[in-house]
Amino acid sequence: MKVLQRSLRSGFSLIEIIIAVAIMAIVAGVAVVNLTGVLDKQRISSTKSDLKGFKQSIDIFYADTGSYPTELNDLAEKPSDERIGAKWAGPYMDKIKVDNWNNDFQYERTAQGEHPYELYSFGPKGEDAPEEERLTVWE
Repeated sequence: MKVLQRSLRSGFSLIEIIIAVAIMAIVAGVAVVNLTGVLDKQRISSTKSDLKGFKQSIDIFYADTGSYPTELNDLAEKPSDERIGAKWAGPYMDKIKVDNWNNDFQYERTAQGEHPYELYSFGPKGEDAPEEERLTVWE
């Protein structure tokens, strides 16, 4: 009779439930850490792709006008400089978007240097990122 009563009360003990919940929490924690790393890599890859798109648009702008844009907005809207505006065949981009961390892409024309302009994103660390950690079009 006692055996029959125990089988009717069968179920999980409190310790078994606590162990199961702890195991699920550990598995979930590992999954979140791995997913965060994957998302960061995807954001970096997507930003690098956006930089390449900007570079292509800048190169086409240069081919059409004979000069580089003074700012990224010149790719989406006709420049105010009449000499450049007369040759402008844009828009070269529909709109100037932000990087995957909601920061503006940075563009600066350079007078001297290896490249005629600098185009980069500050990356995941934002404006506080050291120069070597910025995502650039020249990588």
